[in-house]
Amino acid sequence: RELLQREKGGERGIPVSTMKLSMMGFCGADDSVDPRLLAAISARYDWVEWGVLFRDDKQGQPRFASFEWVDDLQKVNEDRRMRLAGHLCSKYAIDLLQGDATFVRKMHEDHGFTRFQLNATKANNVDSSALGPDGVAGLRRVAEEMPGCEFILQANDETEAVWKPLLASNTPPNISFLFDESKGLGVVAASYPPPPPG
Repeated sequence: RELLQREKGGERGIPVSTMKLSMMGFCGADDSVDPRLLAAISARYDWVEWGVLFRDDKQGQPRFASFEWVDDLQKVNEDRRMRLAGHLCSKYAIDLLQGDATFVRKMHEDHGFTRFQLNATKANNVDSSALGPDGVAGLRRVAEEMPGCEFILQANDETEAVWKPLLASNTPPNISFLFDESKGLGVVAASYPPPPPG
């Protein structure tokens, strides 16, 4: 179905592109909630995705699930029906950008995570001044090694040394960009850039 926008001073409708959401993510699942409750919601609403934050200096604190909780989630999600996304901060984002797929491969193969968001910003304990061609090559290598997973890169002024070269080149189909100048802090943008070409 197309949305129609009224043309100024006229009656003719102008087609406006529509967007269909395939899922809705809730980030910050942690030890305060029983994974069985999340599974019950997922069974009823298969479009819900649970985001689990991974940051080595905060695991087990509010919004950052402990690995014991993640292991319990694995047992609850044995049938792999829940949509799970790992939100990688600090060491986990750095490792991935260095081409090390060890952690994401374990979370994918053992726990059923299928999407990984890289929060490679100062707010997430990553020195973004160190990002550059090596980060581009590392992310590309991991994405190519793991075609069954999607990798979402926060695209903002701190991460442009990675996302701009990726966007300008032949981006692997399993890399997406999240344009978020708030760097995950939840600040509503005053304006949004036009979508990139292609």
